[in-house]
Amino acid sequence: MKSALLSLALLLSGTLAFAQSKISPEGQLLLRQAAQESKANGAAKKSGSSEVVKVLVTLTPGATADDFADYNVDCKIGDKYVLIDMPLDQIEEMSERDDVKYVSFGAKSELYLDKAHAVTGVDVVHAGGSGLPKAFNGEGVIAGLYDTGIDIGHSSFRSDDGSSFRIKRFINNVEQKTYNESNMSSASYDYATDTHATAVLGILAGRSGISGSYGEFASGESNPRVSTGEIPFVGIAGKADIFIGAGSLQTNNILSTCQKIAEYAKAENKPAVINLSLGHVMGPHDGSTSFCKALDEIAKEVPVFVASGNDGDRGCSITKTLTASDNKICSTIEPNSKEFTRTMAIYADNDKALRFRVGIFSRVERYFLIESDVNSSKTITANIDSSDDFEMCFGSYFTSDSKIEVIKGVDGDSGHYIIYVKFTIKKDDDTNRNGFKFIGFTIEGDAGTKVVATTDGSFENANIAEVFQGGSSDNSINDNATGLNTIAVGSFITRTKFVSAAGFGYQDSSKPTIGDIAGSSSYGYSFDGRTFPDITAPGHLVVAPLSSYYYSNQGMNDGNICAKASANGRYSYWDATSGTSMACPYAAGVACLMLQANPLMKPEDVRKLMLESATTDSHMTDNKARWGAGKINAVEAVKKALAFDAAVGKIYDDQNLRLIVTPDGSRTYNVFLAGAQRFTATLYNMSGVAVKNITIAGNEGTFDASDIAKGIYVLEVKTEDAHYTQKVALR
Repeated sequence: MKSALLSLALLLSGTLAFAQSKISPEGQLLLRQAAQESKANGAAKKSGSSEVVKVLVTLTPGATADDFADYNVDCKIGDKYVLIDMPLDQIEEMSERDDVKYVSFGAKSELYLDKAHAVTGVDVVHAGGSGLPKAFNGEGVIAGLYDTGIDIGHSSFRSDDGSSFRIKRFINNVEQKTYNESNMSSASYDYATDTHATAVLGILAGRSGISGSYGEFASGESNPRVSTGEIPFVGIAGKADIFIGAGSLQTNNILSTCQKIAEYAKAENKPAVINLSLGHVMGPHDGSTSFCKALDEIAKEVPVFVASGNDGDRGCSITKTLTASDNKICSTIEPNSKEFTRTMAIYADNDKALRFRVGIFSRVERYFLIESDVNSSKTITANIDSSDDFEMCFGSYFTSDSKIEVIKGVDGDSGHYIIYVKFTIKKDDDTNRNGFKFIGFTIEGDAGTKVVATTDGSFENANIAEVFQGGSSDNSINDNATGLNTIAVGSFITRTKFVSAAGFGYQDSSKPTIGDIAGSSSYGYSFDGRTFPDITAPGHLVVAPLSSYYYSNQGMNDGNICAKASANGRYSYWDATSGTSMACPYAAGVACLMLQANPLMKPEDVRKLMLESATTDSHMTDNKARWGAGKINAVEAVKKALAFDAAVGKIYDDQNLRLIVTPDGSRTYNVFLAGAQRFTATLYNMSGVAVKNITIAGNEGTFDASDIAKGIYVLEVKTEDAHYTQKVALR
């Protein structure tokens, strides 16, 4: 067995090329940091005492999760992926196994509602209007998400009478504890410093019928006032059951919760929807990362909605197809900042090597004082005593703790050539006081290679356009949203003003136009020609639940919020918030309504019908790429779901027949189909398997399900030219 010291020392030496490793670049940087800390402390950590991290293991063909029984397996995803909780100092040895193709540490994601209801038709669906056979509110569907900043006890997440929790499972990754219905009352929150999860869950599944006080405009949008009564700010699927994971935003924690939501839904025999209002801009933007491919496996079972991101107004990307006469990208990150820590990811659309150089540029001389080829994975330090010319110059203008860490080579999972760079830069006050010396970089490659460079900062031309290329927002899409099976959601504007619970009116100072795309809503495209987002939903100044813990932590008052209500011995609050984080649960909530209407639909059916039913209008004349299929239309989406036959993939026209199912007892039902001369009635479990079928002559008969196990089922009634479905609960 290799010792942990040897494994870490190899990384520390800077000679281990990425092409020789099956460990993701984020993982290599983490291992390198651990090695440096061990060296600084004078000794390596003992095996078994290292920090435990969750890694995503991609299996080689023929390998199974059972082959890893000796490890602490968290869960498996599909047939190719296993999540394992593992000490840091054991990961490299594990990666050398023949049954391991790739080990991904995952990236750190970032966190990214009624006027909106009227625009999208959700209010019509909630009321059962526009020809719908009844009101839809998500009942019988599981609304799932992973996020940060949850207030479990908010009134929005309780039953109608407030006596019980609608949250059936809560995975708190801060405590490493899972709460269920028996101990949910003892759960509080993951972080008091955030409220994001509370808002997102409230939009997705916040209930109606909560009384309190709220700010509103008395008439038009000119007379702000405080009113009392039922809080008007309600979510989309207010009757849905809830499964939430919260805490650290590492992508492998996200995957773990998503898989467990899918498993829970299957065990409960109910349809489910997953919302992810989080992500990061860095990546190939083609769904080829381990995270995207594993999430795609989950999305085959449960519809997964992912926010497109909030970088649509930031120069965070550069995309270029290299030619024989123009085979170089030259740029810089935050040249005017005195200090910064930024990460950059560069992807080629093939496995051909890219040349990467870093240099120190002078604004006065207007050229690079010195450049360095970075031919292998290494760390460049600001060392004035180094024998390396670049490090000596680096140390002359930047502090001794400045460094540039580079990982490069062919990605063992996707096959892309990758350069992954972390800049830790601080200008020296004595030798670089005016800040005229800054770091630049160049990327070169073969003609025909397409390069995508992204950063968590901004690419800038430093006002020297003849040398440097600035960044663009054209490929600002959240990399987590680029899978083949997931649904990417952008944001448009339905509100520009709101009123606080103290009666003060507020207006967005940027004065956006209602109906337009939100300026920060991210968009982009992939190497394989797909565009993002897939659809847009309301996400600007949406009023949503606010964490009471965050409210207290921030010292907020009625002037900072939009509504409040007192129940169950505490206050619940609401506030206005913006971003694709808000648009995403809006779309996911509509999917809950669709699955309530037709629980037999598969994720691809939900996606297809939602996109087909989207609305287009004059606001989409410009920047069409930012809209996807258009604006979400809840009424049309639910109607399409009602008419969709999941078994044969056919949409039937409404023949003005009406189905009424009345329970005669706990297991028998009277089935009436107005206008029918003959029909069949089939009972399906939530996996879509028919468990009983009868044929009835005439328009009415009895369906006896006394021999069927307890659970939630779908009763499908069909004539020769029409069909209807209705969910029934056998108790």
